[in-house]
Amino acid sequence: MKADWKHDLCLLKFDKLPFKPVPMRDSSTLIYEEEIFTVGFPSGNSVPQPSYGSIKATYPLDGNLVIRSNAAFALGSSGGAMFDQNFNLIGITSFKNPGPNSFFYSMPVEWIKRLFDTPELLSLKTDQPPFWALPNDQHPYFMQVVVPFQNHEWPELKRIAGLWAMEQPHLADSWYFLGIAEFESHQIAEAKQHLNKCMVLNSRHLDAMLTLSKIAILEKNTSDLEKMISLIKPLDEAEAEQLSMKVLALKSE
Repeated sequence: MKADWKHDLCLLKFDKLPFKPVPMRDSSTLIYEEEIFTVGFPSGNSVPQPSYGSIKATYPLDGNLVIRSNAAFALGSSGGAMFDQNFNLIGITSFKNPGPNSFFYSMPVEWIKRLFDTPELLSLKTDQPPFWALPNDQHPYFMQVVVPFQNHEWPELKRIAGLWAMEQPHLADSWYFLGIAEFESHQIAEAKQHLNKCMVLNSRHLDAMLTLSKIAILEKNTSDLEKMISLIKPLDEAEAEQLSMKVLALKSE
C-alpha cells in the first residue's frame, strides 16, 4: 500500500486475517541494556527464528531513533519484528554492519506510524535507496565508526568520532567511540575524560564502564574498579563477578 524508501519500510494490506494488531512502543521510551528479542525468517526459513539480546544504543535520525541491539539476525531476516519483554513491537529489523562483531540495527515504530498518514502508492519504482545503502561517507556517524572500530584502525576511529562528538555532543556513543580510540592508542588521560563524559550522558553505558574498568586495572586503582563493579552488576552480573576477581588479585599483590 505505502512505502518509505529512505527508511526501508512499507505497509502491506491483507484481507480477513484472524489476528489482533500488536501493540507498539515508541523508541524514545527504550532503555540501554533493556532485554529484547527479535523474530525473523532467515534464508527463507518457513519457521520463525528468535534471537535474544539487549538495547545497545539509540541514534537520532530524521526526528526519531534508530535502534542498535546485540540480538543477532542473519541474511533474510530483514523486516522481522523486535519486541520488548512485554511483547510490544519496538522496531523492525533492517540491516547490520559487516564484520566479526556485527552491529544490528532496527527501524523505530514511529516510522511505521508515520506511514499510515502517507498517500497510497501507484508504482513500486523509486530512485531513492535506503539511507544505509548510500556510500560510506554519506552514512550517519554511528555507521561510519563501525568499520574502523572492528578493524582496530584507531587513528581513523578517533578522527570520525571526534567529528561526531563535535556535531552531536549530547550523544553518549560519540564520546564512547572517541574514548575507546584513545584508550587503544594509549592516550589514557584523554580516554578517561571522554569515557566519563559518556557515562554522564548515559549512566547505563555498559561498554564505557567495561573500558573504564580496564583502565582502573592498568592503574591498579581498586577504588575506581570497585565503583565500576557496583555500576556494572545490575546490568551484567557475570562481568561484575569477573572484575571482582580482579580486585582480589590486585589487593593480594
